[in-house]
Parts: sequence; structure tokens; C-alpha cells
Amino acid sequence: MAALLHPLLAANPAVNWLSGWKFTGSFTTVDLIAASTNALNGALLARRPDHYKNFTIVGVICMALLMGLGGGITRDVMVGQIPAAITNPAYLTLAVGFGFLGYRLAYAKGSCSARGCSSS
Repeated sequence: MAALLHPLLAANPAVNWLSGWKFTGSFTTVDLIAASTNALNGALLARRPDHYKNFTIVGVICMALLMGLGGGITRDVMVGQIPAAITNPAYLTLAVGFGFLGYRLAYAKGSCSARGCSSS
């Protein structure tokens, strides 16, 4: 199995969290904005009363990652490219950050979450 994975790992660059951050060029900015807003949408959708599934913060962040990065990864795989979300750590970082923001907004004062509307 390791011999089978070795050519795949050698062909694809590994993510280095200290380098590789890219925010501009070749529609990267638009793609990052789309991933961030979709991650926020996923986190808020996970906390809606009609979609409530007892998600903890981990579940909300996972939904944010799934919705924020899923579309872009699917698009890149379908056109035969290495997904940008795998090689650029900015995608993952922004998706987690906006997922956490969505989690915090769901429990803000005056918001309606699965536990009802909190006005105080």
C-alpha cells in the first residue's frame, strides 16, 4: 500500500503551514470570499431550529468546512486540478474562522437558535 501511495505523495506538494499562503491572483480572492461566506452559511444553517441535530461546536465547524470547501474541491477535482483548498492553508483557516463566527452568531443575544429566541 505504501508503494502505491508514494508516487501520489511525491507528485503532490505537501501543505507547509508557514509558507504557501496566497490571497491574490488567478481568482484566489474571489474563491476565498466564496469559501468564507459558504462556511458562515454552513455554520448558521447547522444551528437553525428547523435543522437542529444537537451539533456541538465541533459539528458546526465540520459543517462549515464541508459547505465552505466542498464545492471548490469538487470543482477542482472535476477539471483535473489539485484542489486549491489542499495546497493553500488560507482556505482552511478562513473556513474554520468563519465557522466559529457563525457559531458565535447563533448564540448571540437576540438570535433564534435551537433553544429558542434569546432576548436577554
